[in-house]
Amino acid sequence: MIIILHHLIKEYKELIHEFIKHLPKFLKYELVTKGTLGLIIIPIFSIIANYLLLSYGTIDTSAIGTLNFFTTTKGLLFFILVFLTVIIEILIEIAGYVTISCKIEEKSPESSFLDIFKYNLKIMPRMLSIGGIIIIIYVLILAPLSGLGFHIKFIGSINLSSILKDFLSANIILKSIYWIIVAIILYISFKIIFVFHYMIVYDMHAFEALKSSWKLVKKNKSKFALDLVAITLFNLILTLFIIVLWLIFILILVKTLNLNSTFGRSILSFLLIIQTVGIFIATTLLVPFEVYHITKAFYEFIEKDTKNYIIIKEKKRENLLDKLFKKNKRIIIMIVLVSLIISIPLGIFTDEILGYNDDIKIIANQRYGIEYFENSKEALNMSIKEKITTIALDVQKSKDNTFFVSNNFIHAKDNKKLVNELNYYKKNYSNKIINLNEVLEVSKNKLNLVLFLYGKYTSNDITNIIYLIKKYDMKDHVILVPKETDTVSKIESYDSKFHTGIIYNPLNIDDIYSKADYFVINNKDINDSIIEDAKDDGKRIIVLNINTIKDMENLFDEDIDAIVTNQPLLARQLMNELKNINRKDLFLFRFYEGLNKSKKH
Repeated sequence: MIIILHHLIKEYKELIHEFIKHLPKFLKYELVTKGTLGLIIIPIFSIIANYLLLSYGTIDTSAIGTLNFFTTTKGLLFFILVFLTVIIEILIEIAGYVTISCKIEEKSPESSFLDIFKYNLKIMPRMLSIGGIIIIIYVLILAPLSGLGFHIKFIGSINLSSILKDFLSANIILKSIYWIIVAIILYISFKIIFVFHYMIVYDMHAFEALKSSWKLVKKNKSKFALDLVAITLFNLILTLFIIVLWLIFILILVKTLNLNSTFGRSILSFLLIIQTVGIFIATTLLVPFEVYHITKAFYEFIEKDTKNYIIIKEKKRENLLDKLFKKNKRIIIMIVLVSLIISIPLGIFTDEILGYNDDIKIIANQRYGIEYFENSKEALNMSIKEKITTIALDVQKSKDNTFFVSNNFIHAKDNKKLVNELNYYKKNYSNKIINLNEVLEVSKNKLNLVLFLYGKYTSNDITNIIYLIKKYDMKDHVILVPKETDTVSKIESYDSKFHTGIIYNPLNIDDIYSKADYFVINNKDINDSIIEDAKDDGKRIIVLNINTIKDMENLFDEDIDAIVTNQPLLARQLMNELKNINRKDLFLFRFYEGLNKSKKH
């Protein structure tokens, strides 16, 4: 056992040494790929996608509505666009790293980025086969879900593992199903991990490469599994060791430095920037390191007499990046100088720049008051008693055109029925479920309301809703958030001074430019780009489903206007704590937060 461990540690040290030795090659390629994707591929994709989606019009986000969109010509073109963009990114990103790693293992001279891309273009027609589609599913779904193998950044924001966990978290049976699915996916990802190596090095078709990878892993499964587990554990131990040492160092500095002085705050700000740069470089190199490690294993397992080599012409001229990376010391000095310059204003305006956003409004979700019936008068009165200022409710139209405050289903004695199948006057419903008129009566001068209007609403319906709101003098205390942009237009045409919102729909990208005052978005969909676009269009932002301390801390740091939560008292308590945080705790929070966010990568 000791001999095996010693051998594994020796191999790990050699792997790290070789990777660091060739680090400039991976960094240069990463810069080129990011530039190509950010400046060319993604903008072209966005322009074409925007045209297709805008020309189609509003897309219903239900399963049927989405399916209907993809059965149209524009929907089919949108699907083809996404499919081709994914293939191009696979060629640029994954195939590029595999090619560079193979050339390193073969001790071949460095090739230009353009020649590498041209060489890998031969894969593109093969990706249009059944085997190619299986590989795309592997890259987009299997690898991200299992955490094993190669995946791309194009759809990196979709956390499939989280989505499945949420869907299957209802009971222990569904949770068990989730972990069985993950285990199966992990096994498949393990078996087909060398597929790109066979396609690139041996010029195989997709399905043939899948079978060859399966056979090679099967033949070396014990050694390869041990190698993967060992490398993962060594990486984890090394990372934890570095983090612990770094945090101890920061903790000592925080206690030693005078944070009432600009100098002390500037030093910590400088180290915070250095930590951010370090995390960025480490997460950027994570995929290249994984590819290089798997490539070394590939060449180790392939029999010597069957080895193939990549033949790409040698780079003849140095480019700008080559010249830049020859002067490593200058790069480091430049990073340090820029960090020092940035740290000075951070040290002067610490509270303003590093402090939390304490202007965020807390909106209680309709589920507040778990001991009371959802959306009941008791739940509303409980909100008032706890001094909740704003509550979010779902509004739907009944069969007899009464506006219920309810979710999709009525929890009644005689089965669960849809709201639009019920008449409000039935006593066995009205004692539990309240209508909009009653909500406004209870809320007048006590609560602000965010009303989510689900279902189809005619102009007459909008007129009736606005009449009720004005009747109780609640116009300035209600935000109307319909599901569809058309309903926003109806509200705005009736009275442009009414507060309106629109729910984020990734397939209706023009929603962000609608006449609505608020942009309402789910916690899982929020990102800096969406926030920036919404703010540029003059919209305020409400984020849904902020129910954990971690989610609250993350969002209290963003330029948003309100959160909707099932835990309003907890959110209010946390907000007060962050509002009154001292500078020592603020810096410790920021250092910890930076390290914590890096885990997402």
